[in-house]
Amino acid sequence: MTIHEDKEKDLNKIAGYVIFYPDRHIVSIAVHPAYRRKGIGTELVEEVLNVTKGNASVEVRESNEVAKEFYMHLGFFLQAIIPKYYGDED
Repeated sequence: MTIHEDKEKDLNKIAGYVIFYPDRHIVSIAVHPAYRRKGIGTELVEEVLNVTKGNASVEVRESNEVAKEFYMHLGFFLQAIIPKYYGDED
């Protein structure tokens, strides 16, 4: 797990985190709404890519265009679409 802390103003708040497995699979990533669009998500994923030597994977809901664009901007690409992966519309 990698954590990004907001150390400004001595707040020491967690602004975001990413959890990934040893097999290089990103399980969860989140950035607090107050800290979004500041590059924190990018920093977190770049740290995963640094640790995994540029080789990582992630699942994204097919309807989540924002997440797909985010990961594609970081060099990820679509490998497969798994119907009903999340058990609902996707």
